[in-house]
Amino acid sequence: MVTAYTEILEVSDRVQVRRLVVDVDNVARTDIEAIAGLFQRMRPDTIIDEFRDALPYLKVGRAFFQEYHDLFQTFSKRLISVLGSSEAAYEYAQRLLGRITFLYFLQRKGWLDGDRAYLKKHTLNLDGLQLFEFLYDLFDILNTKNHQDKPKGKIPYLNGTLFDREPYSPAQMKKLREACAPLI
Repeated sequence: MVTAYTEILEVSDRVQVRRLVVDVDNVARTDIEAIAGLFQRMRPDTIIDEFRDALPYLKVGRAFFQEYHDLFQTFSKRLISVLGSSEAAYEYAQRLLGRITFLYFLQRKGWLDGDRAYLKKHTLNLDGLQLFEFLYDLFDILNTKNHQDKPKGKIPYLNGTLFDREPYSPAQMKKLREACAPLI
């Protein structure tokens, strides 16, 4: 990893640290956007202000939210026929995408087997059906105290409801897997 920039600011009885850490083997799109933004507008008299503006903590751009929204809408529409109602489809799509987003948070923190590229390494050659199975195996591990799945590595147990088992029958899960596979 390379620390590109660190700044400590003293602001009204608190210290604010801004840092951009780039894992050169797993560069995130937001890292590239932040660095590119700096070089486009950097001038000697404004360099510190430009760094401050370009490096907010975990900056997520409008493009991410638009892509997430579009994918959510696609999932929701596709799942109505499987789950029987738009409300059930909405809830499932929200839960699945929330879980996947949270996996990326865990990965960024290094909590998935200590690997900040865990998901890429474990899913690189999987098709949609295999990816769906991998994700649900991972969800089960995150929801199981003292799991013993060695191939998946050291994965934390999360005591919460986000990764609870789905309330669907095996036949319904098969239909969900088939409906979701082309999108993930």
